[in-house]
Amino acid sequence: MFGIKINDDGNKLQSKMTYDYTNYFEVLNDIYSGKSTTDYYYNKEKNDCFVIIINDTSGRVVSMTYYNDFETISQNLSGLDDD
Repeated sequence: MFGIKINDDGNKLQSKMTYDYTNYFEVLNDIYSGKSTTDYYYNKEKNDCFVIIINDTSGRVVSMTYYNDFETISQNLSGLDDD
């Protein structure tokens, strides 16, 4: 999905990704018992986002999700700047 696949190296995502994002942020210790980092790549103009979960132990992609309504997704996330 968008040039990324499960088990890819989490440190090399931005150079491989084809998703057209305007900004991104990370949420540490998200799901998977506090041993993962979730990266939210979003495009406010298109109101969509691409979410990638990386296992902190292996450094590999373990999950990916595309959302077509970033506004709804971001309502429950704190710390987002209006850009």
